[in-house]
Amino acid sequence: MRRRLRHLLEDHGGCEVVAEATNGAEGVRLAQVHRPAVAVVDLMTPVLSNVETTRRILAQSPSTRVIVLSVHSDEAYIAHARNAGAAGFVLTDSADVDLPTAVREVSEGRPFLSPALRHPLEDDAEKPLR
Repeated sequence: MRRRLRHLLEDHGGCEVVAEATNGAEGVRLAQVHRPAVAVVDLMTPVLSNVETTRRILAQSPSTRVIVLSVHSDEAYIAHARNAGAAGFVLTDSADVDLPTAVREVSEGRPFLSPALRHPLEDDAEKPLR
């Protein structure tokens, strides 16, 4: 999965991937070392939860914007990500289309929410995630 996402971001998203982590604790450490503009955190990150990983990344590198990547579309998961300070939330099954856009949007200071998660009567992307 990480290899596919790296290829997607570098070859199609115009991004430079500076590090990859196998778990939340390693992700926090690497964010502290590299201070990336954007960090992509999987919802089911081992060792630390995505919420704790997001909080710790933002504590170590406040300028980093965090995008949570998840298979879950439940509003509770999205709320947990928002409460942890995530700037974006991308569904795994739409990552090929949404992740490059999400990285671009959050790196420019705008929140991102996968379009499939937006309520038809209310554009959640206009609400701040962080």
